Amino acid sequence: MLGVLIGALVFGDLADRIGRVKIMMFTSLCQFVLGVSVALSGNYYIFVVLRFLLAMVSSGYLVVVFVYVTEFAGIKVRTWTSIHVQAFFAVGIMVVALTGYLVRVWWIYQIILSTCTSPFLLFCWKFPETPFYLMARGRYKDAQALLDRMARFNGLKCRLKVEDLLEPEERENGTAVLGQEEERPAPSEKKLSILSLFGSWRMAGRTCTVWSIWFIGSLGYYVFSLGSVNLGGNQYMNLFLAGK
Repeated sequence: MLGVLIGALVFGDLADRIGRVKIMMFTSLCQFVLGVSVALSGNYYIFVVLRFLLAMVSSGYLVVVFVYVTEFAGIKVRTWTSIHVQAFFAVGIMVVALTGYLVRVWWIYQIILSTCTSPFLLFCWKFPETPFYLMARGRYKDAQALLDRMARFNGLKCRLKVEDLLEPEERENGTAVLGQEEERPAPSEKKLSILSLFGSWRMAGRTCTVWSIWFIGSLGYYVFSLGSVNLGGNQYMNLFLAGK
């Protein structure tokens, strides 16, 4: 769980700096490599270190994927979108229980689960960056091109402009550089860090509220899922029902 905590902090911050897609590609590749390495580790201490690193990249992947998907969704459907993203996590728990029931050799079980990430590696290079990340990096023309492509894919005429998504103080700069291709930060851009989450009372309140929601939700979920094997009856069925 320490690896999960550190991974969420490290890769969440890196995703804001170098891009969501790059972090998803890196963490997905590491999940596959480290997962197979765990199965082949012949030493207990190496096993623990590899499991710690695997927890880091897995947590980073989940956090970045959640942000990536919700940044493509509008406000009206963002709640349902985030619920569906987390639903796949529950499906994964059921797959883990079913695989564990069918495959009783732990290292074969570990390799089978690790290969589940390999299909994503074949297609993740085609994923575009999110419009909000592109705008945050000053790449307004790329963001507008992405919005146009999304509209064409859905058979619609794009009426949404990048400047409509910007804050009022950023609209003048966004309109001015919309025709430029190179990435460059806005002149008034401030250097942000995790401390910026507490830059004002309003932002600090939102940060603490979101952290509390995630803490309570994660605590309840992990208590039920990890503790399900200690209940009476079939432990595989208990874990499967915990995911459901």
